[in-house]
Amino acid sequence: MRTSRWSRLLFLPLVLMVLGSSCPTDDDDDPVEEAGALVGMWDLIALNADYNRVVALTPAHTAGDSFSVSVRWDLAPIILGVDSAQADLHLFAFYEGDVLLDTLVALPTPAHLAALGVQLTGNFLEGDTEDTYTLSGTYPTLRTDMETCRTALAVPSIQDAGSYEMNYITESSGFLTITPSAGDQVLPPFDNAPVTFSGTDGNTLQLDFTDLDAHDTLFPAAGHTWVEADLRGTMGVADLPIDATTGAFAETGATLNDTAYIMSAELAAWGGYMTFYALTIFGEAKYLALAGLITDAAGDGSFVDDAIGYMVANLIGGMTQSLLPYSVLVSFDGTTVTVTNDSGTDATVAGILLGGGGKLKFVVNAVCVPINEVIEFESTWAKMAM
Repeated sequence: MRTSRWSRLLFLPLVLMVLGSSCPTDDDDDPVEEAGALVGMWDLIALNADYNRVVALTPAHTAGDSFSVSVRWDLAPIILGVDSAQADLHLFAFYEGDVLLDTLVALPTPAHLAALGVQLTGNFLEGDTEDTYTLSGTYPTLRTDMETCRTALAVPSIQDAGSYEMNYITESSGFLTITPSAGDQVLPPFDNAPVTFSGTDGNTLQLDFTDLDAHDTLFPAAGHTWVEADLRGTMGVADLPIDATTGAFAETGATLNDTAYIMSAELAAWGGYMTFYALTIFGEAKYLALAGLITDAAGDGSFVDDAIGYMVANLIGGMTQSLLPYSVLVSFDGTTVTVTNDSGTDATVAGILLGGGGKLKFVVNAVCVPINEVIEFESTWAKMAM
């Protein structure tokens, strides 16, 4: 496994709720009145959700495959036309096992739940042959548009149903097994989740369980059937952290956006930014290397210094393949070679057409990344008065 240094940049304030409920098997005539009985209706009043999402290769992939995150120059289609993709820049890649999300989301009160639009009610019924539950309300979930590879928070309605088994250890504790009905269910199946009751007559329920139904190895290991087409999760990477001071893409940051500058220590000659003049020199370096006009004299894998040297040697009359004079990009006073720093302004179409430069803005080429996900839930429910 190769770990990307960007692998933790996708911290998002998300909540993907899949909660459930259940009821007891009890021979008493009135189990609803028994302390600790699940039979009845319960409202969700608090939730902790610990999310872990890692990159996963599907059966369609080959071992070692990665998922490249690149950006495109926003003016490239206008300036370069059909060759606009030549200005795309690779930033980093996600590899199998890289962490995309690893965070605890705490919603400790009904007010916190309401702020995200969460309202869930579980109804636990005792049947003659099977104990059943329903779960209804609204909940926040993370959904990915596979066409745009953009993941966003949604708050859909939930109407779940299924069966359960409750094994009591004491009157106030036990273990719950949930089996959702066939079809599109939000609540995952789980076995032997710990349940405890507290408060007056056991009217507060603590239910902790693990959601494994989006993990291709742990879900089958728990005795459930993995269906790739139905259960594989995907995270869209369409936004990256932005440095608030420089306006450039960063490895970490609270602000996310799909458009920003590119900064690097290798771009120090252009104020640290990828500018039009810098991009032009990089492109010219590739052309000159392919044409055999320059070699990697330093043996460092870069032809940029060699290209600058070539431009200085051909300063009079020399032009790039885009017909920009070498003398605009570099200068030489007989002693010192100077690269033109055009980072003082943003590049514009009109300015470029007149031979000007400027900082370039880049847009993320969104990528869909398959994931394995494990969610640890700690949920608290209050019994509704009958």
